[in-house]
Amino acid sequence: MTFPSSGIAIYAPTFTIKLGGKEIPTEDITDVEVDEQIENSGMCTISFNDMLDMKKQKFRWLDDARIKIGTRIEISFSYAQGSGNASSSGGNTLLFIGSLHAITPNFDPGGSAKLKIRGYDLSCNLMGSREGQGIYNKKSYSEIVGDIAQKYGLKQDQIESSTPVYESVSRNSSEDENEDDYKFVKRLANELYYEFFVREESLYFRKPKDSENANFTFTNGINIVSFSVEANTSAYVSEVQINLWSSNQKEKSPQTAKQEEVGNSFGLDFTSQQGKKIILENVNVSSAEEANARAVAELKKRNKKLIIGNLESIGNPSIRPGMTVEIKKVGDRFSGTYYVEKTKHSINQKGYSTTLTLRRCK
Repeated sequence: MTFPSSGIAIYAPTFTIKLGGKEIPTEDITDVEVDEQIENSGMCTISFNDMLDMKKQKFRWLDDARIKIGTRIEISFSYAQGSGNASSSGGNTLLFIGSLHAITPNFDPGGSAKLKIRGYDLSCNLMGSREGQGIYNKKSYSEIVGDIAQKYGLKQDQIESSTPVYESVSRNSSEDENEDDYKFVKRLANELYYEFFVREESLYFRKPKDSENANFTFTNGINIVSFSVEANTSAYVSEVQINLWSSNQKEKSPQTAKQEEVGNSFGLDFTSQQGKKIILENVNVSSAEEANARAVAELKKRNKKLIIGNLESIGNPSIRPGMTVEIKKVGDRFSGTYYVEKTKHSINQKGYSTTLTLRRCK
């Protein structure tokens, strides 16, 4: 799928902001940014031109009752006029649901002010909190995550089932690392080579979708504003070994994953590359099959960013982290399919742009 590179739809981006469930007028808003990523919480930044009402001695926005910590924020991006195809022109897309966490005013002598507010998505509610149990018995990781999502009122429709079912799973509760719910779910996801993030009101716990066909196509000279890319194999791992110890801890059964067995989806030649061998001890596995799966997951995780890039395009709210894009006409070595790790959607006086952080996936 491509999207417009010219026409009225490109030059008439619009946005809608709700604070506390009520849409606010946008004439005083100068900048809106929505940053989404797979690895960390999503964030939004809204900038206002503010003015002191001399009669009331109050600022229009700074003293507004909705500008307070914890206020719910919803942001949608769209175009004033599309091409008739909502999916290609962006449509009206809800990009962010979260809550306000930071208020930053900047005053000048003339009585005006620049006000910036920052919000984080609903995954932020899991940080510093321990709504779930300390120990989970006879549950899979996905069932544990479902329990935690339910306690925060998050939808579970994007939680993929996982195996195996464990006799007991505990949080890290040492003085050095007392896991909150966010870190706990993040650890479970990393062990499975799953992704964990919250988008709108759904908790995502799933395998990466980097093997799927591209959702969008970017072609150099047509719909790419800028593209930079780097291939770096200095951290390349050719083999991961996990030692599965017997019940008496006297014998070990090594389970190994090698790059040539996993497959090469990076567009790089590894035949002459001397990669690192990683050996992991004391991994919580109960069978050789599980140990092998964890070794494969660890190998994929360590090698997933051998080719990374940044791309800027004309704004499109349909592009989100966790989808694939095809990039064409950037040379044989770097043309191919990339996975979107981060996006930044920005509307300001320059217009609407989308910046992508990418990793090569095939």
